Amino acid sequence: MADYFGLEAIAKRMQVTTTTVKTWFFDRDFPMYRRGGIGRRPMWFTCDDLIRVWEFEQSRRDRVSRLAARAHGSGLQPRLTVDKKLTTSQDSR
Repeated sequence: MADYFGLEAIAKRMQVTTTTVKTWFFDRDFPMYRRGGIGRRPMWFTCDDLIRVWEFEQSRRDRVSRLAARAHGSGLQPRLTVDKKLTTSQDSR
């Protein structure tokens, strides 16, 4: 597991710009936090484990969004069940 300190290191790991990383942090809940000690300037920090979980969650959200759009286009009503899995009105019969 690798640790990444600073926006530049995080951006290099994700292969994007530092602006994109900050946008993901505010808009898409990218997992990084400020870390630093007494007398040191706080730095942004994340690690591979946090990034991996975030990437899986982004993939799941995209899939749910595509399924909802497909169900909407076919005239079926998408709805979320208690366990947060996407179903359609046809599935619940």
